[in-house]
Amino acid sequence: RAQTGKVKDMCLANNGILAVNTDYFLNAYANKHGWFYRNGIEIQRYNKLTSDLCILYADGVMETVDISTQTVDYDGIVARNPQQIWYFGPALLAADGAAKAKFTMSKSVFDPNPRTVIGYYEPGHYCFIAVDGRGSNRGLSLAELSILCSDMGMQAAYNMDGGASSGMYFNGNSYGQNGRETSDIVYILEPTH
Repeated sequence: RAQTGKVKDMCLANNGILAVNTDYFLNAYANKHGWFYRNGIEIQRYNKLTSDLCILYADGVMETVDISTQTVDYDGIVARNPQQIWYFGPALLAADGAAKAKFTMSKSVFDPNPRTVIGYYEPGHYCFIAVDGRGSNRGLSLAELSILCSDMGMQAAYNMDGGASSGMYFNGNSYGQNGRETSDIVYILEPTH
């Protein structure tokens, strides 16, 4: 069984100052679909892709691949030295940074929910968002989330696993649901020099 944990606990164990949950790796891996890189190492590539990809390259560039409109150039992506490939989605913005209105997701994912987003402005400049959405909070639909990311000026944005998995830890506080353990996190450390 793979090790899992809460976002806060995983962040603190790695001396992070900010962390968010990532994709639904364990589910996709168990169901044999997706493509996953972690820290520059290809974990698994299945022939079946049913969700969009988010790729973070060694040079700091982040891009998304909308599998409903784009062909996945496996060799081209590998040649650019991917450090992380996340598989969940969807990609929230069009190639020009504009909000999207249509997504290839089930209705339960499309409707208002707790959300986690990684956004991209330029190499080294990212945005992390955690949206609450249980109890008295309704969360955001994918369309609303897309508009938010576009209004914030992001060049690319990607929806990570949401619902009870959605969580952010920053500056001693937890945000979002973070009710379900996750297999991994994206985290930021203090500069070392």
